[in-house]
Amino acid sequence: MKFDIFKPLAICEQGKQGIQQNEIFPAKGMGTIHDRLFVVCDGKGGEGIGDLASATVAASLSDFIFQNTCPDEPMDEEMVNKAFVETYNNLSKECKPEASVAMAMLYFHRHGCLAAHIGNSRIYHIRPKNRTLMYRSCDNIKTMMPKNSVMADPVKAFITDVRHGDYFVLMTKGAASKLHDQKVMEIVCANGSDEDKLARMKKETDACEDNHSLYLIHVSGVMNEAFDDNLIDNEQQLMAANLTKENEILPTQKEKKPQKKVVESEDDETTNPIDRETIEEQREEKPKKKRELPIVWITAIALVLGAGALLYWGHGKTKHDSSQQTEVKPKENAPKEKDTINVMKGANPKPLELTPEEKAKLEEEKKKAEEEKKKAEEEKKKAEEMKKQEEENNNENSTQEPAINNNPATQEPVTSPTTPAVEPEPTSPTPPPNNPSGLRPVIPEE
Repeated sequence: MKFDIFKPLAICEQGKQGIQQNEIFPAKGMGTIHDRLFVVCDGKGGEGIGDLASATVAASLSDFIFQNTCPDEPMDEEMVNKAFVETYNNLSKECKPEASVAMAMLYFHRHGCLAAHIGNSRIYHIRPKNRTLMYRSCDNIKTMMPKNSVMADPVKAFITDVRHGDYFVLMTKGAASKLHDQKVMEIVCANGSDEDKLARMKKETDACEDNHSLYLIHVSGVMNEAFDDNLIDNEQQLMAANLTKENEILPTQKEKKPQKKVVESEDDETTNPIDRETIEEQREEKPKKKRELPIVWITAIALVLGAGALLYWGHGKTKHDSSQQTEVKPKENAPKEKDTINVMKGANPKPLELTPEEKAKLEEEKKKAEEEKKKAEEEKKKAEEMKKQEEENNNENSTQEPAINNNPATQEPVTSPTTPAVEPEPTSPTPPPNNPSGLRPVIPEE
């Protein structure tokens, strides 16, 4: 079994206390998607005692787990006990007997997820898809105290039922005092990003005067393996045991409250009848409220729907009236229809009256048409001028070339300085075949 997580988010606030005695691992803002161990410690004892104790527990647990285990290897119960024994020994060496630490840890490993806690620090496992609380640790009186003859054993939950989208929340007592179970479920199961959920938790814990810390871990993926079916999972057993403990505690608390308010005597015979009467009255009053609430809601909804129907009817009536007014206009322009019919029959149509806007449009269209005609005439003129220029240029080129005259009588004598001129024979009016130009040679006079 291998796990992938989104970036873990943390809160570690001092509150209104002068000393910060809480310690988290990884430190605030240092958590990454590659981390697999998360620890939250709540120290007690004052300055130099509680803060040192919580820091010692977080450092000892993380060092032992990183040195002796690997996320690709399983983390069994024996290894967990060794880790806490080593942490207890270091706590006894470094801290005073007045110190005490309540802690909660979460470790993802090859065989699932280990959740362990001591004292009143809490662990939540929530599945938002089903809006179910899979596991919530039960507070106990035991804490880690240095130089104590009896070491406090952690409550260990081995969890294998982890799916994509699950959340784990670790928190100290200060955060738990402001974030009860229903509020944690409401925030975690709500839509939104992890940053939004952390911001809501921070808003709830801002009023806390004590030191308060928590870690929010969101599982992004789980890859199951062949041997995962045989793994140990005691999450549901611990959850059932915690629920039975709470159910045993809650009735006694409910019985004590009315005794203090109504009767000061300690006799059971006098207190029990009064308590029963008050409880019965409360039971009778609650159903009445439940019955009255739906009636109020129904009446409110009916009023809203009635108002909406009236608005819709009035709006539709105005639309209908406006449509009727628009439909009357074509009746006023009825001669237009007659004119079109007369035109189709060949009758002389009456001139249509145009609005000033239509007249302006027609004038603009006429102006545009005249401008286009002018442009076309100018282009034609330019084309004709170009043709004339081309013809004139061709004529000039033809006049510059020497004219060749094939008539021998009209040809002028041509002198050649290099070759002697020879008189043409009188008997042959045509030029000799070797003279392609047809010119007769002229003999110069001596």
